[in-house]
Amino acid sequence: MSPEPPPGPLVVRYNRTTGAWLLVIGAVMLLALLIQDLLFDPQRAVMYLLAYACAAVLVFGGATALVRTEYFTFDPRTDRLVARRFWGGRRVYPSPGYDWIAYSTGPVQIREVAPDGGSRVIPVAYLTADPGDWAEFLGRLDNLSAPEEPGPVEERP
Repeated sequence: MSPEPPPGPLVVRYNRTTGAWLLVIGAVMLLALLIQDLLFDPQRAVMYLLAYACAAVLVFGGATALVRTEYFTFDPRTDRLVARRFWGGRRVYPSPGYDWIAYSTGPVQIREVAPDGGSRVIPVAYLTADPGDWAEFLGRLDNLSAPEEPGPVEERP
């Protein structure tokens, strides 16, 4: 009997429901701001610049979650997580100086952990990920919550 080969890379997709809600909320917010500025007080439109920026970010984030398919990829064979950046490009975790990836349950975060115990948050969030893909990712990550340490050394007489 040969051992079972490790599973291949897991592609975690964006949560389409969250993306749709962000898009709708941002669009409604933009529409309300435009109606307010055009109909009621066009001289004060500059005052709402921050609100326009917030609405634009919501629309852009929602559209990104609906258009893109891949949020991040986890390969259990290499113990690497590859995250797509917002503007393109990829980032590989754990970064140099960090040894493994761990799941933090306090605040729900994925962290890269250094040999000295220090850790840093990896910018992937469960609210942005597809729930089924996230659950499968955590199932595969359970084996990586700590690096494999050698067992106790037995001394021979």
